[in-house]
Amino acid sequence: VIALDVDKRRCELLKKTVSIMGASEKVTVMNKDFLKLDPTQAPYCNVQGIMLDPSCSGSGIRGRSGSEQQDFEGDDGRQRLQNLCAFQTKALSHALRFPRVERIVYSTCSVHREENEDVVQACLGATDGLFSLERCLPNWLRRGQVDTFYGAESCVRVTQEDRCMGFFVACLVRTEPLALAAPGALRRMSAPSQRRAAHNASLEE
Repeated sequence: VIALDVDKRRCELLKKTVSIMGASEKVTVMNKDFLKLDPTQAPYCNVQGIMLDPSCSGSGIRGRSGSEQQDFEGDDGRQRLQNLCAFQTKALSHALRFPRVERIVYSTCSVHREENEDVVQACLGATDGLFSLERCLPNWLRRGQVDTFYGAESCVRVTQEDRCMGFFVACLVRTEPLALAAPGALRRMSAPSQRRAAHNASLEE
């Protein structure tokens, strides 16, 4: 596994966490920017799976009793949300550019439709059917907002009503899986990102 984090401080923290978990021999942490990776270059051209957790509003993890939307009210709030959505769409679109990727998991700790279903819908639409949604956690009752686009029910939503922090998950899979490469050639990558457009990635051999 190769884990990437653009933020140096968080990268060092990730290294310590990996060491504490006894996974140092399996996980290599690197201070890199996921958006600057060239999907056509090795080892990234052989990435088979990506887990993307982009910078988001964090509206699902705030333990407040008021509306989870209140921080994004007014012109300034809407602009902030729009900027986040633009970044998230860019990140997911970049993940879809990896030539051998077969599965991408997109997640946020946001409850806003704009950061969740809207991003997934926009990016899926741009693949011309090359990717589709796979139903996540099929027994989970709270699903994606079905009034946004066909197939949104394949996504998972969690709110504080479920007695935990709010988050969203979507799993995008290639509709026609690629043929396997030589043994050891394929890798799996996950790319969560941090606040202020900082982000991580990790690769699994």
